[in-house]
Amino acid sequence: MKTMIVILFWIMALLSIVLFLFIISLSNGDHPNPKRVLDNMYIEFDRVRYCVRRLNATHEIGCQSSLSGNTGIMHMIDQETDFTYFMNNFKSQNKYIIVLNAQLFDSSHIDRLIETNKLNGLLLYLKSNTTRPSSFSHDDQCPNNRNYTLYPDQQQQTCQWNANGTGLFFRHFSFPIMMIDEYDDYKRIVEVYHKFNDSNTQSPSCGLEMKTFMNAAHSSKTCMRRNQISHLLIDVEETYCDPVGGLNIYAKFLTYPVMKSTSDTQQISNPIKSRPPKSVILILAQTDGFQFFLKTKIPGQGADQPGSSLITFLSLAHIIGSNALLIAKLKEQERDILFLTLDGDSLDYSASYRIIFDMNNNLFPSTESKYEERIKLDHIHSIIEIQSIGLAGDNKLWIHTDPNAVINQTFINLLINNSNGSIDHLANVRLPPASSQIFLQQTNSTLPCYVLSDAKETYQNHYYHSIFDDIYNLKLNSTSYNQTTDFSLWIKQIVQPLAQSIIQLAVGDLPGNVSLINQQIINDLAYCILQNINCEMIHNLTVTSVGNTFSQFNLTSLPFSINTYPTSSTPTFTFIENVLAYFLRDRSFDRLNMTEDGCKNYTKDVTDMNQYTYVKGYRPSIENDVYTGYCVKSYLKYSQSLSPAFIIKNYDLSTLTYPAWTESRWALIQLRLFVIPTKKHEIATLIIGIILLCLSFIICALLRMSDYKRKKHSNHDGSSDDDENNGDRKQKNIREKSPLPLTSTIAKATPPSKPVCKYGRECYRNNPDHFRVFHHPTTDDLKSTEKLPTTTTKNATKNSHSSKEKKEETTIVKENTLDRYMATTETSNSFKEKATSDEQTTVNDDINTYLKLSNEKLLFALYEIHFPKDLYEFWKFCTDMNEESPRDALKSLLNFELVGPFEILDGYLRSSSTVPNLHLHYRYFYDVPEFMTVIKGDETTQFHIGYY
Repeated sequence: MKTMIVILFWIMALLSIVLFLFIISLSNGDHPNPKRVLDNMYIEFDRVRYCVRRLNATHEIGCQSSLSGNTGIMHMIDQETDFTYFMNNFKSQNKYIIVLNAQLFDSSHIDRLIETNKLNGLLLYLKSNTTRPSSFSHDDQCPNNRNYTLYPDQQQQTCQWNANGTGLFFRHFSFPIMMIDEYDDYKRIVEVYHKFNDSNTQSPSCGLEMKTFMNAAHSSKTCMRRNQISHLLIDVEETYCDPVGGLNIYAKFLTYPVMKSTSDTQQISNPIKSRPPKSVILILAQTDGFQFFLKTKIPGQGADQPGSSLITFLSLAHIIGSNALLIAKLKEQERDILFLTLDGDSLDYSASYRIIFDMNNNLFPSTESKYEERIKLDHIHSIIEIQSIGLAGDNKLWIHTDPNAVINQTFINLLINNSNGSIDHLANVRLPPASSQIFLQQTNSTLPCYVLSDAKETYQNHYYHSIFDDIYNLKLNSTSYNQTTDFSLWIKQIVQPLAQSIIQLAVGDLPGNVSLINQQIINDLAYCILQNINCEMIHNLTVTSVGNTFSQFNLTSLPFSINTYPTSSTPTFTFIENVLAYFLRDRSFDRLNMTEDGCKNYTKDVTDMNQYTYVKGYRPSIENDVYTGYCVKSYLKYSQSLSPAFIIKNYDLSTLTYPAWTESRWALIQLRLFVIPTKKHEIATLIIGIILLCLSFIICALLRMSDYKRKKHSNHDGSSDDDENNGDRKQKNIREKSPLPLTSTIAKATPPSKPVCKYGRECYRNNPDHFRVFHHPTTDDLKSTEKLPTTTTKNATKNSHSSKEKKEETTIVKENTLDRYMATTETSNSFKEKATSDEQTTVNDDINTYLKLSNEKLLFALYEIHFPKDLYEFWKFCTDMNEESPRDALKSLLNFELVGPFEILDGYLRSSSTVPNLHLHYRYFYDVPEFMTVIKGDETTQFHIGYY
């Protein structure tokens, strides 16, 4: 039998190895090089673009996979004929991951694929890094026109600002959508597909696994509530989504303080006149955008919008900031020019709503100083918003104004005349999607707003809010630091007349012409923003520690994407803050030649709202002597651009008063390709698995039979389970009727031939070797003690046979607990002989033998341990308290009762006809075997005290 089991075992092991090698051969294909099993099973793509989940007050948009990921048979569709073939011929119920040419990614094709109920994921691809569709924009045809707009009656069908928009960004997809835009990834997918898939059959043999599970669901209200619940229930906060928003950054000339003082230590006095109404010109630019696809550690594109507008915005700040005569006039006329960037307006103008909310609630600028007067909507004279200007057709830009709003025709004429025809006005056309719409909405169109854009009635940008809105979209194959391009020349052609017109609007005509901007400044801004933010400019106009943070973004364009709070991870805001502060600095400080310590410790008046930073200096922006460093004095502040919906206490996020956009968090983005075995391989694997399963059952059955026979051979008592169950019930009855109420087992009339297990019949050990070495009382012992106290019990006979077997094995053990104790004491030989005699000793003689011992020796004989001296001292103390019933001495005080060894000391053994197995006395359910109860409390609480 043993030989057969060994043979079957080795057969099963051999088949397991064969099955393992068989599976490896499936995944390894024709490649002989050894790899890990996982490497052979999957091909991973770690540069993939992916779609994520976003939510607003009422809906969720975007894509996601299931928690475990979406898998399906890969099928490639390269052109329209392939698409038609798939729709007409693939009628099976299999789920597919469609690998689709990006040229076919539009609403029509996606809707038809969804209707088949076979689409389990979508992977877009580009055939090369330079190949791109003629148009690729998934924003609406009328962007930002859903719930928050100046024109609620405007329909998507009649508004065609983004004529190529598909609106897919704002749709909900229950499956993942990804995109590979690297040529080597595309080549790898095509190679595997053509190797394993037969285009003439309906059973592809390679599949894809896509994982883009998103934590957020349903709406912003639901997700934010889940955030709060998780923070209350667990110590480690778990966040499911984050509010959309970054920073609104603004800078200006601090033309006059609200309060004036003579020194830092003197009390503030001499308040000057408050800011007059209509005294602030607001210049706006957006700093955010979105794309359907994100990419890990890769910035979102946006070269035309908002990239070109930001370059114009910062160039304009440099021209205006370098005009000393303008600053003097602004102070004289008590006016300000405020430069403001908005982050979050690409989704329902969240940033504009926040600025207006702060102005209405006396929170703008966001400063804690009581010496700076806040700016309100009444203080704004006009708004000039700069949008995309990089794709101007016929080198012409357009000034847009609302037909129903107040405008300053003089300013429009100045723009047209100063630009020599490069800028023209559209009088009767509604505003394009712009932040100015919200300012007009909140002021009932009483605020003059001007939007400068290259769009007349439709956008020139066919890749609006798309991954293809990059430098190639601006006809820039590449650019270098301080390289003059047609694009940078165009920016200078626009920014010069724009600056002159704004100055004339603010303070009127100035003597002489407006200073010309250095072309190198525009060149460097274009390079830093569109090509590499880790450029020389940013290192020259920031402190060293800040400049070093840009090193990780080397050869990376400035990110324009949807930001979420907190905002410390994006370099966009740091770049804008430092460039804007430097261009609008107090240039009188350039000539002071201050040291770094002198700049840091510069004594400021308490009313001084400026900041002081020591930098190397950006040479093209310096007109005076060249020093090794400069102390930059500037006024710059920022505030969160979170929608008011997230800061108003107890605001209901399901209402539409303010936009409430959030972005889901995710844990893993993964795309893996694997080979699906053929039917033959699957059947072979199944058969081998069934064979191994059957062999496993056979071997297990044989092992059980062998173990059963071995146990039966070693067990000579012939007792059945029914006999043992009957013995349990009888033993329980005897235990309840015993003179010693705490007795759990009954001692045998004669000492066994093996040592007695201290746990008796309740022993928890099931090892057969333990039962052969130690004796355990049985129901037969109880019968012999109760009925035939002077005869040999069945169990004694059984023990005798067992003892003989052990002697044959030359294993010698002590016979019982009393023998072990007597072997270590000087008890008389006659007592030892009587205690170890063969089956002739009665129960009463055995008890009398124990009663001859002293208290210490008696407890040791019964418990097999030496009790500490304090137990006997405590017993004496209780005896002195209550001589009649010392065990109840603490009953009235603490409701405690002395049990265990105290019962033996109290003489209960004298009234007992049997020797109790005290190891089982007062053993509570959770007590370990080594624990011995000596004091018990209330039975309901099961409180007890013992020795361990």
